[in-house]
Amino acid sequence: MTARASLQLLALLFVYQKHKKARNGSYFRCKVYSLNSHMTFGHKATLRNLEIVQTLYENKVQGSLLGILDKTCTAMGGRRLKQWLKEPLNDKLRIEKKTECG
Repeated sequence: MTARASLQLLALLFVYQKHKKARNGSYFRCKVYSLNSHMTFGHKATLRNLEIVQTLYENKVQGSLLGILDKTCTAMGGRRLKQWLKEPLNDKLRIEKKTECG
């Protein structure tokens, strides 16, 4: 969604809210959020249930997605991989740039 379309949608929501309040006095609440370059899972339970960094029942790295993918040679590389898995990129161009070889 473009910035212009977002603003138009927000303007429509405010007009609707004003009309609704005039009719029956109730409001709805808008929460503003922005899409960053990284996706977040929002809640720790989601991250845990997907077994991204540790298994659900045994709380071990072995058997999780991180445990399967982690073939890094240094602690710094392991931390970077963990960060990438916990906060994957949203932007297609940045993903393609990261996965380019050479």
